Amino acid sequence: MRKRKNDVISDFEETVVRSEKVKSERSGASYIGYLLDKLSVAIYKALRGGFLGYIFSAYYSELNSFENGLFGYNLRTGGRVRRFLRHIRGYFAESIENSYFVNAIKRRIVYLIDLPIKSYGRFLLSFGIYTLLFYFINLLLPAIGVASEGRLNFCIAICVLSIPLIFSDKTLVRAVYQSKMTKFIFSDIFGYREELFEAKENSNLHYFSGQSMFLGLVLGVLTLFINPTIIIGIIGIFALCAFVFTMPEIGILISFVFLPFFPLLRYPTVFLIFIILTTLTSYIVKVIRGKRIIRMEIIDLAVVFFMLTLYLSGQVSVGGMDSYLSALVASCLLLGYFLIVNLIRTEKWIYRCVYCIVFSGTLTAIIGILQYALGYAVNDWLDISMFADIYGRATATFDNPNYLAAYLAAVFPFALYLFNKVSGKLRLLSAFSCISIVLCVVFTWSRAAWLAIIICFVLYLVIITRKSLKYILGAVALTPLFSLFVPNSVVNRFLSIGNIADSSTLYRLYTWNGCINMIRDYLWGGIGYGQTAFETIYPLYAFAGIETAVHSHNLYLQIIISMGVGGLVMFATVMFFFAQNSLSYIKAPFNRSTSLITSASLVSVLAMLIIGVFDFVWYNNAVYFMFWSVLALGVACTRIGKRESSRGEYVLDSDERSTSINLYI
Repeated sequence: MRKRKNDVISDFEETVVRSEKVKSERSGASYIGYLLDKLSVAIYKALRGGFLGYIFSAYYSELNSFENGLFGYNLRTGGRVRRFLRHIRGYFAESIENSYFVNAIKRRIVYLIDLPIKSYGRFLLSFGIYTLLFYFINLLLPAIGVASEGRLNFCIAICVLSIPLIFSDKTLVRAVYQSKMTKFIFSDIFGYREELFEAKENSNLHYFSGQSMFLGLVLGVLTLFINPTIIIGIIGIFALCAFVFTMPEIGILISFVFLPFFPLLRYPTVFLIFIILTTLTSYIVKVIRGKRIIRMEIIDLAVVFFMLTLYLSGQVSVGGMDSYLSALVASCLLLGYFLIVNLIRTEKWIYRCVYCIVFSGTLTAIIGILQYALGYAVNDWLDISMFADIYGRATATFDNPNYLAAYLAAVFPFALYLFNKVSGKLRLLSAFSCISIVLCVVFTWSRAAWLAIIICFVLYLVIITRKSLKYILGAVALTPLFSLFVPNSVVNRFLSIGNIADSSTLYRLYTWNGCINMIRDYLWGGIGYGQTAFETIYPLYAFAGIETAVHSHNLYLQIIISMGVGGLVMFATVMFFFAQNSLSYIKAPFNRSTSLITSASLVSVLAMLIIGVFDFVWYNNAVYFMFWSVLALGVACTRIGKRESSRGEYVLDSDERSTSINLYI
């Protein structure tokens, strides 16, 4: 039976009312439970159907007006601008397809994946032997280079790795196809079609083993002047670029997986920007060739204006070149938003992104837990006189526990989503992820992150099922009993929120007062983006002894200081449209899974906004990128759902009714 959208929602609500009535009659619910249930129903209806519910679910009406306006008309198929862009794209597409450079790259990639694995083994063996040879030369002649123990271990590892490869008779592409693990990575995670693994073997390629050994010799000679890890790293970068250029979505997955580990590198932001720009280049080429599309909605336009405001704040600044570079870096990282909303266009790619986020977050949490358990946690950022029973704060791969907590607080809602979605052994793994993330956040001792996780956990439950309100209200009534099960150190730390006896809290209060004084003089234009601009002006307004602050310890104050009140208005506009877009889809979804991911994205962004009240979370570029990435992931989910509902009708059967009913109860 086919039903209209409103009929589907109405049927859901009628079914819920009947099912609740029957359940209450059969179970004989207690009077207290009955009152809690009635209160939760009243709160849910007020939030969903009241004035705020109307305001925050009107995104589709605004989007319709935007698309039917002058700007939207010109971007549609029949618009003049669209026709002009299509003509330009056709010209460049033909040039690219017939380009000698592009075709040469294609041939080289086919050549490399069809090579026998023994060719790679011989290259590694040759490279390892000559690297080892020049290691001993450096050992005998220290003036030429440094012979470190790490280089020796690297040479031995390369030689050992090459031995099993030499005795393989398979080509690289066939080996990848026949291995369950590599096939899972390339097919299920990266999304390559299986036809790629069925490439025809070329027997002539077996005669090129001599070339691989010669290449190993040449690169081995270079290790006399260059660290061999750098050479292998450059080779890895070229391989990474090849993957991203064949499928730009892989660049997004790579950024999610390695995001918390970039801080371990000497230049973490450089590597992140490199991946973003490589993905952007691949995406633009795909768009020109007609293999990807660009879609612009009202929320995207708001993000564009915010990015322009941010970029301009680096042009006119007291910070000089440092402000310009900081604004340029922030703008480049913000490009990740546009890549995600335009490249992630199917449920499979949404799931891949979520799995990568949770996997990386869980691994980071485990590192933080081990760091704390083994006694490597740092005592910085902690008032020892007030919290003598706390033995340091976990930082894991980050350089500050607050940034680690902000990152994990953003990951936590997606771990909750997986726990709700999967079953069996995968549910146990997702439960392990949730517990690990929460435990690591506890060991960061970040009170703002604790508060954010509690609020977002409650909000996520309220969004996915109205029944949770009854249990949440009951849990609030039993809050005093929690102190019997929670360690005193955790209780004391949490209750110290707002306690000015804590030097950390007092430091923030004095910093905020100085920043407010500064805002009075720079309200409209701001002082410019970046740390240098802040360190130049802030000491003139700071209280005695607080002059060394590098930022305002508040996201919203920092936006006003850097970009003026216009920057805060643009940021608030983006957040408003994002909340509208998410809640509009959550209120009337056509896909339960994407709706739950949208909910996870919404509360993930909210978690970072809550932490932003107490700290400038964007000071860390990894957290800044994470903020805009999870926001973009939520927008991408709504667009996938809207494409499904754009047909105007939806087929509802009994199975779909049973799996989607939790969205409305």
